[in-house]
Amino acid sequence: MRRLAPLTVLGLLALAACGKGGTLGSGFPTPAPPTPPKVTGEFKVPTAGGQPAGIARGADGALYFTEQAANKVGRIAVDGTLTEFALPNGGGPFGITSGPDNNLWLVERTGNRVAKMTLTGTFTEYAIPTPNAGAAYITTGPDGQLWFTEQSAGKIGFINPTAVTPVVQEVALANAGAGPSAITAGPDGALYFTEITASKIGRINTQGQVTFEVPTPTANAQPSSIVQFQDGYLWFTENGAAKLGRVSTQGVMTPEISLAPATSAAGLVIGSDNAFYFLDAAQNSVGQVKILGTPGVKEFAITTAASGPLNATLGTDGRVYFTETTGNQIGQLSY
Repeated sequence: MRRLAPLTVLGLLALAACGKGGTLGSGFPTPAPPTPPKVTGEFKVPTAGGQPAGIARGADGALYFTEQAANKVGRIAVDGTLTEFALPNGGGPFGITSGPDNNLWLVERTGNRVAKMTLTGTFTEYAIPTPNAGAAYITTGPDGQLWFTEQSAGKIGFINPTAVTPVVQEVALANAGAGPSAITAGPDGALYFTEITASKIGRINTQGQVTFEVPTPTANAQPSSIVQFQDGYLWFTENGAAKLGRVSTQGVMTPEISLAPATSAAGLVIGSDNAFYFLDAAQNSVGQVKILGTPGVKEFAITTAASGPLNATLGTDGRVYFTETTGNQIGQLSY
């Protein structure tokens, strides 16, 4: 099989990927003076040039991340110990999640497969029917199946981990060039995904029916990451507009929030303090957005210059952990 070159950081970024107190509007008041950096740790990936991409917390409490250039999955134990597991057939692993079966599930962008990895590093791979589908991100659906985006094919795929012989199935979007990227389960039993090229947010139910695709208020905003918040809405980053968007389960958009001083935004995660944390690759920073209580945006510089922050997750210690694609590290933010 021909090996394709790993994606550049700009290509990676093209993937990604209220309630009480706060007031929604076009933006927040002028940000407070710069806050001292709180990126308190960086962990070097053992394989040089591994290019960590996706990251998720496993059922054992450790953090697992994909290395798209090294064709490996890395693991950081709670004590900081790093180990790696090599994929048997390569494949450019990208998005990763913890499945309902307590295994890790990931997508292989160049291998065109979905892979299951046990906590001890045993892999089982399943072919994606559409060639060169460009699988990007994966999540567990409300139905217990694994749902993932096919960015190049303009499709949503899914696989049942409990089937005797799991087989990947696909649902085509109306626009094959929509560029579906991040995907997450919603509060209503459906799944929501970003369309980074079409600049829309889509909803698909567990029967495989796409019920809406609504445009972002800002054109060409490049929506990347998406999460469910406690207010019952879906919140998403707009990497091209440096804004935070919000959409209801009925497909109604509310005014976006400016993330200034940030100039890009991806890798959205909710902290244990109920603030949003995002990655600003353009300014090599981690951003914090407070919605509840006193609203505001702050940014924290990443120690390693030009680190290429891409995706984030929450550790068992409450810290935000994120991949540094060009820095070849896993970063740690304390707050």
